[in-house]
Amino acid sequence: MSSARPDGPATGPADGPLGRRFRSLGFRLTAGYAVLFLVSVLALFALAYVLLAGSLRQRDRAAIKAEIAELLDDYAAGGVPAVRDEAREHAATAGGLRLLIRLASCDGATLLMPDPAWAGVEPSALARATVTPETWTLVPVLGTEAPLEVYTHALGDTLLQIGASTASRHEVLERFRTTFGLILLPVLLLGLLGGVLFARRALAPVRALAAAVRAITRTGRFAERVRERGTGDELDALVHLFNGMLDRIEALVRGMRDALDDVAHDLRTPLTRLRSSAEHALRSGSDPGALREALSDALEESEAVLRVLNTLMDVAEAGTVRLVRARLDLAALADDVVDLYTVVAEEKGVRLRWQRPAPVPVEADAPRLRQALANLVDNAVKYTPPGGTVTVETGVERGEAVVRVRDTGVGLSAEEQPRIWERLYRGDRSRSERGLGLGLSLVKAVVEAHGGRVAGEGAAGEGATFTLRLPLGRPPGEQQDRADV
Repeated sequence: MSSARPDGPATGPADGPLGRRFRSLGFRLTAGYAVLFLVSVLALFALAYVLLAGSLRQRDRAAIKAEIAELLDDYAAGGVPAVRDEAREHAATAGGLRLLIRLASCDGATLLMPDPAWAGVEPSALARATVTPETWTLVPVLGTEAPLEVYTHALGDTLLQIGASTASRHEVLERFRTTFGLILLPVLLLGLLGGVLFARRALAPVRALAAAVRAITRTGRFAERVRERGTGDELDALVHLFNGMLDRIEALVRGMRDALDDVAHDLRTPLTRLRSSAEHALRSGSDPGALREALSDALEESEAVLRVLNTLMDVAEAGTVRLVRARLDLAALADDVVDLYTVVAEEKGVRLRWQRPAPVPVEADAPRLRQALANLVDNAVKYTPPGGTVTVETGVERGEAVVRVRDTGVGLSAEEQPRIWERLYRGDRSRSERGLGLGLSLVKAVVEAHGGRVAGEGAAGEGATFTLRLPLGRPPGEQQDRADV
């Protein structure tokens, strides 16, 4: 006999819509609130019941003690005979409460119980109540479930017992329990309704977040936002952070799209030239000069392609990069960069000013720091119109090595200044120039990896000034540090 094995995991009611609803956060919040509400109501009822029972018991005992005080006064005045006479003449009521008054001998025999209405009380039970004088005892009464609460007091060789029925007390408590039982169901329904409203209100921001994520996933557009309630609580803070994250993602996606357009343009030109050089070499036949020229052009264009790809790789690097620090002269490094861009500036008609100052010792990774300085000078020349001036200065200020690059170009608006260090960001006035929007983000990353800082300032149409600050050089020697970029 063989049995078939199921092809997949077994599913049950817990995996269906009802099971998922029971496992949902909204159901758990509703159930938790309802249970907490019900437990609180039960605890309140229990406390009220205990307090009410105690109050009724104190009322009964106060009436008994008042009667005992009168009888003790009679005992002090005339002894047991006076108590016996007072008990016979007593109306058997005190404070609206019907009392049992009994005199008994030390062996428990009844000497006097003037009220015949208490004949249903077992004398043996009353005798047992006298075992411990001056104490409260509950004594059963025939024909009723409510016992008699009896207080026993010794008067010499005679025992005085005064008791009161607990029937009225039990009746009040029974009505209290009945009333609570009748309102328990409405209270439970009220708790469930409150739990539903509480869960819906508490989870409203979460549902809005989920709806926004579904809309973004379905459409691929990041324009969705979740309305902030302005309550200032943790969920409102979460909504604020979520909207901020969407703003950041939308800006990055927009920058990536623009960067892809720029990358396509920057790669298309050298690749087209590379192909043209190869086709020209093929058409030239075996002419060595033409072949050498074609190879030279191909090498130059491949270098342009590699520069674009290396820039992208530098920005895409995550984690850490290794800085190879060495003692160097920042002024000499800046001099090399100025020499490199002098021809570029002259071709554009921009004056590049530079004076060799005194040496500025720093301890840094020369290739990466040269790349950062080159990016600053390149931006300054690129965004300065013909006839403008770019000035490069180095020096020492307040114990720090400083490089300052000034230009008379398009400048920086107040809106752009906080964002120019973002990866892939390009200002509106810079979009006429080809580029990836990666240069300044690389500058900031390299400078901060060296323990320095960089800042940019200026006004729209009035040029810009970028200031790079680094720690002064330490004792000579070379070491390797890991720094986040």
